[in-house]
Amino acid sequence: MKIVVTYTTWKKRILTSVDSVKAYLDKQTVKPDIVYCWLAEEEFPQKEAELPKEFLDFIHEYKIVLGWTEKNEYCHKRWHVYDNAKHWEDFVVSIDDDMEYPANHIEAALQVYAKHKMSVIIQDYEPFLTFSYNNDTLRIYNGISRFSNTLRFYGHSIFTPKSFPMDAWTPEMHKLRNTFCPRCDESWLMPFIIKHKTFIVSNDGAILSIKSIDSNLELEPIHDFFGTKLQVQDRFYTFSDVQQYIVLKKVPDLMRYWLEVFPGYNTTVLDSVDISKLVEVICK
Repeated sequence: MKIVVTYTTWKKRILTSVDSVKAYLDKQTVKPDIVYCWLAEEEFPQKEAELPKEFLDFIHEYKIVLGWTEKNEYCHKRWHVYDNAKHWEDFVVSIDDDMEYPANHIEAALQVYAKHKMSVIIQDYEPFLTFSYNNDTLRIYNGISRFSNTLRFYGHSIFTPKSFPMDAWTPEMHKLRNTFCPRCDESWLMPFIIKHKTFIVSNDGAILSIKSIDSNLELEPIHDFFGTKLQVQDRFYTFSDVQQYIVLKKVPDLMRYWLEVFPGYNTTVLDSVDISKLVEVICK
């Protein structure tokens, strides 16, 4: 089993990613065997020829494998480590390029893996109860009951060997993903994780601080239909909640599997909204 780190960056953050990823790799108490950085040819048509020297020096010094996708797949790019099931049997650590992680991030996750072999290990900002499938009324996330009745898999999480849902990574699924969930890997993968009833556990031994290295970067504006949250009939749903709802409704069979695990999942409020409008707005 190899320890694989995978991340993606983009044009506006490629230089700050050097500092954040370098800091991450330097301080880890357990080092990865291989690191991938994924970029989009759509953003860098000349590929290496137009990348900043500081970035190129960094990936060469740290022997980072540079991967390319033709189109900009946003955060989905990092999961190309599973192309042709290449790293399906490895310990895959996904990180965000703007986050600061504790030094024992990988080490603590390996300790979780020793107890939960077939699992998805999620990173969070505080400990929370291990996700259980045996109680369909479990709706508590960090002490907050979510209107969407879901527990969240985060994109910067860890897939233990053979836990990544490969049925979410087929050409047919890529087309559906690009149509209905182009920018949010957590909303895309979470329903497939539920489909397989894969155990989800928090990496409580390495809790993140709520700190972004790139906190001053101006984020791309979201369509006026959304603020940081969508309000529907006096109830608030996060961007990820709505995106996940679209995936569950639009990808065949996922809602059926979801309801097997969460028979109490309530979609009444969002069902009252024209889903074509939701798709139009969220997939711009």
